[in-house]
Amino acid sequence: MCGIAGIFHFDDHRAVDREVLVRMTRTLVHRGPDDEGFFVDGPVGFGARRLSIVDRAFGHQPLANEDGTIWIAFNGEIYNHPDLRQLLLARGHSYRTNCDTETVVHAYEEYGEQMVEHLRGMFAFALWDGKKRRLLIYRDRLGIKPLYYCILGNTLIFASEVKALMDFGVPFAVEEQVLECYLRLGYVPGERTLFRQIFKLLPGHYLTAEIGQAGVHVHRYWSPPFEPVEKGAETQYLKEFGDLLEETVAQHRLGEVPQGIFLSGGVDSSSLLAVTAGQVNEAVLTFCVGYPEDPATSELRYARRVARLYPTRHFEYELSGKNFAEFLPRLIFHMDEPIAEMAAIPLYCIAQLAREHITVVHSGEGADEILAGYPGYGRMQSISRTQRLLGPYGTRLLARGLSFPGLPHRLRRFAEWMDKPLPERYQGVRRMMTHGLLRQIGRNGFPTREDSQYRLELFQKLYSRAQHCSELNQMLAVDLQAWLPDDLLVKADKMTMAASIELRVPFLDHKVVEFAGRLPCRLKVRNGQTKYLLKQLMKERLPTKILHARKRGFPVPLRKWFRTNLYGAARSWLLDSPLIGEFFVKGEIEKLLEVHHRGTADLSTEIYGLVCLAVWHDVFSGPVNRRA
Repeated sequence: MCGIAGIFHFDDHRAVDREVLVRMTRTLVHRGPDDEGFFVDGPVGFGARRLSIVDRAFGHQPLANEDGTIWIAFNGEIYNHPDLRQLLLARGHSYRTNCDTETVVHAYEEYGEQMVEHLRGMFAFALWDGKKRRLLIYRDRLGIKPLYYCILGNTLIFASEVKALMDFGVPFAVEEQVLECYLRLGYVPGERTLFRQIFKLLPGHYLTAEIGQAGVHVHRYWSPPFEPVEKGAETQYLKEFGDLLEETVAQHRLGEVPQGIFLSGGVDSSSLLAVTAGQVNEAVLTFCVGYPEDPATSELRYARRVARLYPTRHFEYELSGKNFAEFLPRLIFHMDEPIAEMAAIPLYCIAQLAREHITVVHSGEGADEILAGYPGYGRMQSISRTQRLLGPYGTRLLARGLSFPGLPHRLRRFAEWMDKPLPERYQGVRRMMTHGLLRQIGRNGFPTREDSQYRLELFQKLYSRAQHCSELNQMLAVDLQAWLPDDLLVKADKMTMAASIELRVPFLDHKVVEFAGRLPCRLKVRNGQTKYLLKQLMKERLPTKILHARKRGFPVPLRKWFRTNLYGAARSWLLDSPLIGEFFVKGEIEKLLEVHHRGTADLSTEIYGLVCLAVWHDVFSGPVNRRA
């Protein structure tokens, strides 16, 4: 696991400034505290910070092939590295290390650009082919590892985190074209970011650039597959899933360092514990977070129950609102992008605790997106049934009735969806603000139809790719390409790397994702029961109360905090922010805070999203030395 950074001048006569490359790379020290290395060859340069996990003694990066014509800076893990290594050795390749990074180099020598099809893992890496004078940058299929890039003049700059690009000299500016998207969703999906000029390399894509040729070319090499095969008995699918999960969990333990599991007590993390405990001969280290000020929100009791079922060493972290106010700017600094993901708060804290004991941690991230674990999928299908039953006229009447001002906020949100087609009403598991609320608090007519253009066009494109699928699979396809990589996995990677630990997500192994894509919908949701096949697989290993507990997510008591000890901090963050003042009416923001403070409505999601935006602007618009 590493943080990587690089500079590529399209002009062969311009050399990389090593000092700039060193500065960019050292910004990523938290991603790799164990080692650093640099490679510079005229117009191209790589830097790498290393968290040593596989071949800790000799896996120094950047790394080259035998004759030094191919160089790589690699972030991630290749879980099928041992098998692929043996295949490449048999084909005549010579190894100097036992590191999975070297396997990628030899795979490129053997298979060329398509070598990525042979890799099973999570990764973002840059590869320089000195003979062809060509740069290639790859990102894994699901977007588990991040990769940002920017083209300034005749130079391409890339890195694992945005802050390294800014240390090159990329100026800070807000990309206003995607601001509405952030405010509606709580994050920015797709290739754009809220940093002007800075882009994400999309999951399942790779980028190529050549000396003497302006610009870059981006290529797709993988897409989420949704080809349900209705043939086959449930028992066949259960056996295949069980075998695949056992194999994947075992592969994900690759490495020479202590490992553990983030255990929430939900189905996904509990399933990982059940499988892992059956494969190892020692106690599994497990970690959970709770809230002393709000025991009802805490997951501790669920996690404790599951931890007692298996041989574990269980650790707990208690988080208070006071702690949150103190570390939020640091959390935003590590997150890079403003992402209003409340679960980032406990994850940031529990990662700090876990680092005292382990270097690698596993989580159940992704199971909901591949096996239909969210109740929202059922609600959206219910709306579709209502639309078919009532017809366009009846649906419009119902929508108007639900939008009546005196009705609860949640029902008014349904009113916004009721008369819209699926691509417009379902754009991910979570929404941050309604269009009506944005218009109420926005300044000078913000947001306009043009402000919504990026979001609407992006989701229309995602749905068009999945139009041949059922409604359920359309929503899963959208979440796998937007909500998952650009919200959940950003949070997962950045918050754990902030503590210098590596997070692994077995449910997002691409073989598991492809298996889930082939599943009939009846094995994902049955009679209202979500993640049906996983629960059937685990019914002998986990208690019924765990398997069928209400979906909790990663709960955070922000509703209570923003009414009590965080109320003053929220006022300060929002009312003193120049960015909030530019786009929103101060009096309306004050009303928002007061409505929540009085308990008239729960607006904690909206307030937290605005706070993240304000703190992000404060952190990244200031001097570089103030950010760190």
